[in-house]
Amino acid sequence: MLGKEIPVFRSSITAASLVFIIMVSIVPGLYPFQKVTVSFEEIKHSIRIAEKQNKVFYNNDSLFLFFKHPGTIKPDDTIDFDQEIVVAIFMGLQGTGGYWIEVQKVEVILGKYHVFIQENHPLRCMVIQIITYPSLVIRIPRILNYPSFVFHRTIEYYECTMPPVT
Repeated sequence: MLGKEIPVFRSSITAASLVFIIMVSIVPGLYPFQKVTVSFEEIKHSIRIAEKQNKVFYNNDSLFLFFKHPGTIKPDDTIDFDQEIVVAIFMGLQGTGGYWIEVQKVEVILGKYHVFIQENHPLRCMVIQIITYPSLVIRIPRILNYPSFVFHRTIEYYECTMPPVT
């Protein structure tokens, strides 16, 4: 056995592989398996849209066409659609007051935006007897170019407590 060479496993990392590894660890959202929490900003509440739905707007034209009704959102030059995406969430027509929407968080998971929404519904409450249209419009940073969206809705029922009668 003397003089016989024992094979040794050698690994080499190419420069391109090293750059990819560094970029994946530095740039959030670049690698599709990363989970990144994304900041968001609320733009508007209570837009009169009667259907329960979610809408995503990638440019000002689509935003304007959808919100062409009076009293809704107007084209907004302060939104940079190269850097941001607008998301609108509607609960639809509700028969009374006391309903509202909250966005809990926005994450990019497996190359898709996940929007976590909480709908708040009154339970055994005295509320105003008027038709309402709970909605929320937010802007989020554009990490991915034209991403898919997944909306996760939960419903929270809250009870109103009446002060004791004295």
